Amino acid sequence: MPEFQRNLQSLFHEGNSSLQGRQSADGPPSNLIYDLCIIGGGIVGLSVAEDAASRGMKVLLCESKDFGAETSSGCFRLIHGGMRYLQHLDFQRMFESVSEQSLLRRRAPHLIRPVSFLLPCYGRGKEGRAFLELGMSIYELLTFRRNADFGAAGKLPRRSFVSAEELLKSYPGINRDRLSGAVRIWDCQMTSADRLNLAVARTADRSGAHVVNYLSAESLHYNSSTQLWDILLKDVLGPSEFAIKSRTVLNATGPWAKSLLTKCFGAEALKDHPSLGQSTQSKGFQLVFKKFLPDEAIAISSQQVDLTSNLSRGKRSYFLVPGRGYTLAGTTDEEFRGEASDFSVSQKDVDHFLKELQTAYHSPEIRRD
Repeated sequence: MPEFQRNLQSLFHEGNSSLQGRQSADGPPSNLIYDLCIIGGGIVGLSVAEDAASRGMKVLLCESKDFGAETSSGCFRLIHGGMRYLQHLDFQRMFESVSEQSLLRRRAPHLIRPVSFLLPCYGRGKEGRAFLELGMSIYELLTFRRNADFGAAGKLPRRSFVSAEELLKSYPGINRDRLSGAVRIWDCQMTSADRLNLAVARTADRSGAHVVNYLSAESLHYNSSTQLWDILLKDVLGPSEFAIKSRTVLNATGPWAKSLLTKCFGAEALKDHPSLGQSTQSKGFQLVFKKFLPDEAIAISSQQVDLTSNLSRGKRSYFLVPGRGYTLAGTTDEEFRGEASDFSVSQKDVDHFLKELQTAYHSPEIRRD
């Protein structure tokens, strides 16, 4: 077994509770031609590597940092079934989300757990109970197979209604004006984003993929005579460089997609990818508080309006979500311009979000300290 592969397996050695960085490697066999080279080791890249390798493809995935170190570890810990996409009338994305959620529930029940959400109802109209229950009825009808192949204990319950009196007992800080109660719906939550990322990486490795972190892509060149990609990879932890060949390359770097194209092909390359070149990025973050709410998530209305929704219920929702003994609040969503490496959460960002949360949910626990 080449050192390239052996280093990865030591990473997941049974009984080793600490994750060690990859050591400098000899690299992959020089005469091996990969079917697929994936650049980016977040959950998307890792999932593609596992899927492709399980189908018999020769796969190499390289990640310049830890697996899932960036966007995938900074998520809101939800494995949602696409309910919000019904509001956007994006049925394709909704069905895709339900399918992926069901897949993870079957394959990683130790890392995925059901979580209930309370959606408060106010008055009548689009914020009222009738409109929300109609939407959830349509969702349950369209996604009736999301509980297929699950035993009685593994099924996600149907929606139910909670009275205003019962709701206020557990959530006294919620806005009470015209409150008529809440609809309880069920979705899923991951217990640990990092463990899920590593579980997929480990499965990809066992399926035959070469999955390596701290290995960055330095250059990409398509050789029209051989119809292969010539790829130069650099060991981030040492001086070594590896030249490999692959029939296909997948850019799975997420917010770094533009940067990779520019690095390897120059700024002109973005002209060949108009959707990517003209796209803007979204900046989102969450705040973590000491636990001050029950083990149930609740939606609270922000001061922002969801301009992208076709069936808007008014203001955009934030969620207060239980997570490993804490209460998570999020997620923010605003336009981000610049390089992904420049992303940061400023004190001004935190202060603004805290003010939003304090306006939406009155609790002495929502404070900076």
